Amino acid sequence: MLKDKPYKLTDGKGLRLWVKPNGSKEWRYRFELRSSRRVSRLTLSLFENR
Repeated sequence: MLKDKPYKLTDGKGLRLWVKPNGSKEWRYRFELRSSRRVSRLTLSLFENR
């Protein structure tokens, strides 16, 4: 399902899939380390060779 603007799909527990208008996708996961109280994000991108 492609749209004109980027959009996200979420599981409600910090995992999100960002989908861009060109069809590229990024998995993002938000997490907090108890020792630092800092919220961090891990991003994995998928790239296709065309």
